[in-house]
Amino acid sequence: MDAFMKKAILDYLPAIELEVETMLAEWKPGTVRDIARDMTDFMLRLTSSILFGIEDTDVAYKIGKMIDHWVHLNHELGWEPLWLIRQLQDVTASCSSSQTTWKPRSWV
Repeated sequence: MDAFMKKAILDYLPAIELEVETMLAEWKPGTVRDIARDMTDFMLRLTSSILFGIEDTDVAYKIGKMIDHWVHLNHELGWEPLWLIRQLQDVTASCSSSQTTWKPRSWV
């Protein structure tokens, strides 16, 4: 539970700032935005970044989208962890960033 203590949450500020700046850089005056979509994308990037320590926002977003899809599949079809793990392996293998070093647990 240490991850949710106040002192731990303060450590997430750099990741939050990076994601906010990335999102706002895309916003231009006079354009119409789908705020629901923007906030969903923001949270997918942020949670993947924080949970997996991935600083590459595109990779974090892809992983977040896969997890979101997997969660929805769980509610519709049942448990499909191998699909998610294969997708995560594909994304991390294709990433040229040296910061992306996450690998699935060996028990899979």
